[in-house]
Amino acid sequence: QQCTDCQAEFRTGAWKSLVQVRQRVDHKRTFLYLEQLILKHSAHRGCISIQAKRDGMDFYFPDKGKAATFLSFLEGVVPIKTKHSKKLIGMDDKSNISNYKYTDLVEICPLCREDLLYLPRKVATKMGNIGRVVLVKSISNLIHFVDPLTGQTANMSPEAFWREPLRPVVTA
Repeated sequence: QQCTDCQAEFRTGAWKSLVQVRQRVDHKRTFLYLEQLILKHSAHRGCISIQAKRDGMDFYFPDKGKAATFLSFLEGVVPIKTKHSKKLIGMDDKSNISNYKYTDLVEICPLCREDLLYLPRKVATKMGNIGRVVLVKSISNLIHFVDPLTGQTANMSPEAFWREPLRPVVTA
């Protein structure tokens, strides 16, 4: 006798929530780091299926709650932006019950550790007058920069990054 989760895995259309994790860059260093963190913290627990895609991975969950837990884990470890959508798959007019499939598209920040950036003057001023040529020191739930000439450090929140996305001049 199989548990209900194992039975659901073999039925087509058994998933209720899909989390699509994407990083649109040529190299996948931050994405590979994220994969290690997912495995280390068992964040994929409760996932019905995982599929590799060209720019990332798809995680299928049996309900919206487990997907929300996974999303909150992602927000805590890498800078992301999320788009939510839902699709009506069935409706019972007599009992007024609707059945939805939820999809969350998660885009990971395209910056990676040791990328070289040339900051716009406005952004450099907002980050405490850091030099305009900076290196990405590390990526966590914040983006950490260091000025290679002065050693000054600064942080950028994911919200600030997605308002004014930065592209690296040189990637390591």
